[in-house]
Amino acid sequence: MTTLREAVALFLEAKRLQQQNNTQKETEKMDEKQYMEEIKRTMNYEIDLDQRLSMLALGLAGEVGEIVDHIKKAVYHGHEIDHVELGKEFGDVMWYFYNLMDDLGVDPDIVRFLNVEKLRRRYPEGFSEEASQNREE
Repeated sequence: MTTLREAVALFLEAKRLQQQNNTQKETEKMDEKQYMEEIKRTMNYEIDLDQRLSMLALGLAGEVGEIVDHIKKAVYHGHEIDHVELGKEFGDVMWYFYNLMDDLGVDPDIVRFLNVEKLRRRYPEGFSEEASQNREE
């Protein structure tokens, strides 16, 4: 488990690296375009598309499994949730997820739009157990 002191130290180190690399101003958040540019640097484009798709799908499943395992240990084994470690795992999930969408030519804006539209159809008045049990699709 990461202590608050360790979490603060990690945060400060990330801020220091951010300033050192001069990739963005301290007060700015990284947008999707910047993130995509950064993660593409670390993708192995020497392997063919089928290999990349396989690697990305398997990697995504593995990283989601690590998040699931962390939560399982918190819920069933009495461990505390380590938000710093979970944050790192979510970052790994994002790396695989965004690279997979990019290789498949899927636009994240369209994915978000379609998801919201689907949820509006399923739950026009917001989520309820009744609406979930009686939905058509």
